[in-house]
Amino acid sequence: MRFLNCRAAVIAASLASALWAGAAQAALVSLTPSTSSLAVGEVVSLRLSIADLSAASGSSLGGFDLSLHFDNTAVAWLGFSLVDTASGLNQLDWTEAGSFGFLGDALDTGTGSISAFGLSGNSAAVLDALQADSFDFITFSFLALAPASSALFSIDPTDPALLFVDSDASALAVSFGATSASVTIGAGTAIPEPSSLLLVLGALGLLLALRQTGARATTRRLAASAAALVLAAAAGPAMADPAKAIPAATAAAALRAPVSGTVVQVQGQRLKVKAADGSERWYTTGTPLTQEHTGKQVRGVSRPVGDAALVVINPVFE
Repeated sequence: MRFLNCRAAVIAASLASALWAGAAQAALVSLTPSTSSLAVGEVVSLRLSIADLSAASGSSLGGFDLSLHFDNTAVAWLGFSLVDTASGLNQLDWTEAGSFGFLGDALDTGTGSISAFGLSGNSAAVLDALQADSFDFITFSFLALAPASSALFSIDPTDPALLFVDSDASALAVSFGATSASVTIGAGTAIPEPSSLLLVLGALGLLLALRQTGARATTRRLAASAAALVLAAAAGPAMADPAKAIPAATAAAALRAPVSGTVVQVQGQRLKVKAADGSERWYTTGTPLTQEHTGKQVRGVSRPVGDAALVVINPVFE
């Protein structure tokens, strides 16, 4: 709730600060998946892009507020990136004296919906001059958990809370291309090559760490490298460097680890598990959790997300 109040207050303050409302340049917003089919254990990315902007006054994206709906019985949210894949930059965040900096975040509501926002601290002159005419403004990544003939992702263009702001802090008029995407998740046991999945998860973890540091110039350089890692890993063996490949046996052991123990604490979609040896560890799950899960036995298999976080695949509670 604090997250939602904060982002609403920030965007409301931005809108209230507008001295005039310029004519809005129509822009095209589209939702695009990285693949239309994958197997359990593989990663799919959903890109939200904007196009048909220009260098004209007020014809840039200054902020957004939206919700992405997804099938949380079939996929688990891994994270998000605000870096445009083509340029390797956050197109709402430019170095500028006096700028209050970029503000943005995303939160899994636990109901099959991710609430996300972004707000540029740049002036209209900087955004209009430097921002690309088309780019990805946010990308969400999901891990396939269970077979599904049609796992659906969507944004609702009629949502009254949906908001796009131009560089003059006025409402940006938009039209919509694809507002939904359906992917097929295979029932087989196939998973990505371990080295590729480690690169994807490691890059996502790096992006998360960069968002938390707040270092601007360094963040952009490292974020571009992380985005490149994600693309290289997703592209498969053709882009991989064999000399730097992780041994399959080592990677497989790192990717899969059994989870068994008692749930001793629950926070949102995170749970702390106490193993038989007395050790305790936090895990994340795509399954909505309640306090009723506390005290139950849980079994499953975990996979790493970044350097520290672990996600439990299809946990079983008893």
